[in-house]
Amino acid sequence: MYEDTMHMQYHDIIVFDTETSGVKPSKDYIVQLSARKFKNEGGELILKDKRNIYIRPPFFLDKKNIDIHGITNEFLQDKQTEEDAFSEIQEFFGENALLVGYNVDFDIDMLRGMYKRQKTELKFWYKLDVLEMARDILYGKEIEDYSLSTLIRHLGLDSGITFHQADDDVLATWRLMEYCYNEYKELRKTQPSSLEHVYINSIYFWKGYNKFQQGVYLNTSLGKMYYSTFQKAWFSSNINLERVDIDAIEREVLIRMGIDSNKELGKMTARKFENIKKGKQFV
Repeated sequence: MYEDTMHMQYHDIIVFDTETSGVKPSKDYIVQLSARKFKNEGGELILKDKRNIYIRPPFFLDKKNIDIHGITNEFLQDKQTEEDAFSEIQEFFGENALLVGYNVDFDIDMLRGMYKRQKTELKFWYKLDVLEMARDILYGKEIEDYSLSTLIRHLGLDSGITFHQADDDVLATWRLMEYCYNEYKELRKTQPSSLEHVYINSIYFWKGYNKFQQGVYLNTSLGKMYYSTFQKAWFSSNINLERVDIDAIEREVLIRMGIDSNKELGKMTARKFENIKKGKQFV
């Protein structure tokens, strides 16, 4: 996870959040998109641009959605449509940014839904989930839950922030990411990494003899290991996984398979794997 944060020195960093009409990218719309774009200048992350865009969907929001984010149909009545807002959004996000969010897969999926309706494809360089960073840094500490508002208040980072509006959630996410990033840097100084790098020779899918064994298998320089799609974790009978860089392994697997997240990895099946092989060459 620390290595993931190092990508920030090479790309635009876009921290973003959405409020939506629902949870289905194919039918629901983003009604608020808030984003901040940062550049790394000499090791310091500098705010370069920001957006806070409201979008009127082609239908009325229902009460349960309004109760979540407080954005009403009356408020959206004079706002631009998705089609009108899209060129500004597309220009802001570009094609090679590091996308950062809290439980970011949902927001990326909703953004993809928008791009698909506009007959194009969302492209980005990499993504970083601040929720996973927080779980990593705060592991073992007594915390009520891992909601963004709980963590921000627990760490004393909530000054001037209310929640369930995308612009405040972006500010909260950025503060939490800065906190985790700085913690990673301190850990790196005091605990130099002794994790061994593993070279992946080949990747294949095996159904196994039971549901626990089904998953994505790797032949590596140290031996065989696999990701159980049932247990959502890595296993090996002949590699001490505590001594290897699991984050780097997983990142390489995602890149070589052409998928975006370990969420997709956890949903992998033999059929999906074969379809990936047909559309993308990897060894």
